Amino acid sequence: MLGEIIGELKGKVTGQRVASSEVRIETSVQETGKLLGVEVNQTVTFWVEARKNGLPYGEGLGNIMTRDGEMAT
Repeated sequence: MLGEIIGELKGKVTGQRVASSEVRIETSVQETGKLLGVEVNQTVTFWVEARKNGLPYGEGLGNIMTRDGEMAT
């Protein structure tokens, strides 16, 4: 249902760097929590840059793994 909370994750930033060739910040995060009632671990790396209009733009990749070893990317 629209607006329903499907999960909650908490974690820590494991790495962060500034790309020297561009005004871009890259961040890696590891999190644990529950998604649809299933305990999961999530690892994500994403980058964000400021566009000329002042709005942020970014992209990222990651995966989610259950304790049983099932994975989603």
